[in-house]
Amino acid sequence: MLNRLIGEMFGGGARSKAKQPPAPPVEPMPQDQPVAPQTAGPLSSDPAEVLRQALAHVESMPRDLADLRRWLGDVFQHLDDVLSRLDGEARRLAETSSRLADVAGRLEDRLTDGRTPATGELEEAPEQEPSFSPGTVGIVLAAVPGFQGLMDVQRALSALPETEAATVIAFKDGEASLEVTLRSAIPARGLVEGLQQATGHPLLIEDVRPEASKLRLRFVEPQRA
Repeated sequence: MLNRLIGEMFGGGARSKAKQPPAPPVEPMPQDQPVAPQTAGPLSSDPAEVLRQALAHVESMPRDLADLRRWLGDVFQHLDDVLSRLDGEARRLAETSSRLADVAGRLEDRLTDGRTPATGELEEAPEQEPSFSPGTVGIVLAAVPGFQGLMDVQRALSALPETEAATVIAFKDGEASLEVTLRSAIPARGLVEGLQQATGHPLLIEDVRPEASKLRLRFVEPQRA
């Protein structure tokens, strides 16, 4: 069919040229009318090949659109992750700022409470009396008035409400070492006063170290009237 059409267009055109009416003159195209651009590209002379290429192009379009949608989805997900991290950092900074403001407020209140209205000077905190915690306390007694006086001390220590047991470790040259197990805390002065009342002998505190659980006492001679 294509060969016949080509033959009629080119081969038989010379014979029928005299019979055909002259072609109408071509009117010039207006200057202000835009001309649509033509896209030039290699085209196959085989109609089947052209159709196959067109179908292949059409079939490739959904894959391109799917890749584009997937890429855009990845971009949006990345932006969402970045915004989430920024939001978390903003909340963390806000919480830190709130804690710092709270600490500053407490320090200001403490400084304010520590000043007297009259002079504005800081009040000195009262010195805490040394106290022994529950556990074993080592007590050294100097100038013990004999063995009987040592037994009186041991019984007096055992009888204290805060004491669980009292044991003599050593006794030589008037100096005795004892270990006292406390079931509850007791001030050093309260322990000494309890011993004085029980033995009738005044005692002098020579060294007291609650952090080391050590106490050193000395018997003193009662003053005569």
